[in-house]
Amino acid sequence: MNKRPPVFLVHGIWDSGDSMAAVRQSLLSAGWDKVHAIDLIPNDGRAALEELASQLDAFVKDRAPDGPIDIVGFSMGGLVSRTWLTLLCPPGRCRRFIAISAPHRGTLWARFSLRKQGVKDMRPQSRLIRNLTEGKIQADQVYCYRTPYDLMIMPSRPSGIPGAIERSFFAPSHRRMISQTSVLRSLIEDLHT
Repeated sequence: MNKRPPVFLVHGIWDSGDSMAAVRQSLLSAGWDKVHAIDLIPNDGRAALEELASQLDAFVKDRAPDGPIDIVGFSMGGLVSRTWLTLLCPPGRCRRFIAISAPHRGTLWARFSLRKQGVKDMRPQSRLIRNLTEGKIQADQVYCYRTPYDLMIMPSRPSGIPGAIERSFFAPSHRRMISQTSVLRSLIEDLHT
């Protein structure tokens, strides 16, 4: 019987749960039987990340009403996941949180949006970024994956999350971080421990 907790996948901006297909398939092939990918709506940065974190909260409660879970968030989805884990998640609920190419310190690209609240939330030193930095992530273990070749998360640097395990991959782009074999292999190993 499979004792592994369910894994929740949270996609990035302008994407849907389908964008996490390589991650989902890798986990299913490695023996996970419950891998859930959410569709955040809207996905274009209009909604505040706290609003998207509320969607994630409802999704998790619907698919796994109790017991431990793991969560994997890519790009904006990593920040949505961190928002959920800091503001809404009860202690002891999340076992592993893996953030892939997430703008935990913000990204300079977010300065180009004047109206979209979710994009403004991803600016360096935004109110949300400051609140998350001061808050506590409710996860037993936090992993932050990054590539130095990331042109979406600028500047590309370690996450700055105290206690997080940092992993750097030589993926050629931001997007490749959710399909590159070395990243997927590490993801499986980190979730399996």
